[in-house]
Amino acid sequence: MKRRTARLGNSVITLEYDETDPVGQRIVETVLPGHMDDLEAAVTHSLETRSESERLVLRRGEKLLYDGHSAGQAAGILLDELTRALITDCRDGMVFHAAALVHGQFAVILPGPSGTGKTTLAAWLTTRGLTYLNDEVVLVDPAGDKVQWFARPLAVKSDGMSLLRRWIDQDDAIEQSLTSSVSTLINPALLGSTKSVSSYPLSAVVFPSRQKGAPSVRPLSSAETALGLIGCLVNASNLPNGGFPDVARLAARVRGCRLLYEDLEDLPDGLLTAWLASASRRAASVRASPCS
Repeated sequence: MKRRTARLGNSVITLEYDETDPVGQRIVETVLPGHMDDLEAAVTHSLETRSESERLVLRRGEKLLYDGHSAGQAAGILLDELTRALITDCRDGMVFHAAALVHGQFAVILPGPSGTGKTTLAAWLTTRGLTYLNDEVVLVDPAGDKVQWFARPLAVKSDGMSLLRRWIDQDDAIEQSLTSSVSTLINPALLGSTKSVSSYPLSAVVFPSRQKGAPSVRPLSSAETALGLIGCLVNASNLPNGGFPDVARLAARVRGCRLLYEDLEDLPDGLLTAWLASASRRAASVRASPCS
């Protein structure tokens, strides 16, 4: 058996699996792409393939999480379980339900609940020069100096697949994806995600919002940005005062906006990227200031 480990701040999870089994190996490479093998950490999860019955068995310690024949279902449950485990123990900063990308030398996060289009917007932005990091959870310190993430597949719901097919190679997608009853898990390498830097300073917070009408970028005040971030803070119980002071400090240092759109294909190329460029210049100025 082999081990693969993922980290988010101080939080560490480990998966033990049989590297000689092609089905199990594909699940691991889909759910934990590019993570480290054989790091020293307690084994918290295990994935076993029982060849005599062609069953996949997934456990957390002694607790059975899945016992069945679907690689897609096992992968989906494993991804949700590992994400939850990383969030539950994380105390190194604020963990937001948000996608994350890199614009120039800065990180951009897209907070929002499920169904707001974070994944498809993140994928679309990679076609406009940004680099994909994560589509679900990111860790940010109160000063916004460090945005951290763990590599995980894009979890694309059925209504987002038609859009994503416009931006990725379909043959590669079939080979590097697994489908469950909830979503299709796609390797982020298909979006050119090759970043090896462990963290980036944050320059901008973009809240995606689908609604009818002409696309627009509406700048937000620090208070509005903080309110939106509080709604997406998923480890508040681990932070002093529920994370409110940390979120307020972060919102005062970075720019926030609400992106209003109905269809990504209707978004003008420069609408959001011009605003992001402005946010990056402001962030660089703040970081260069001796009073920052």
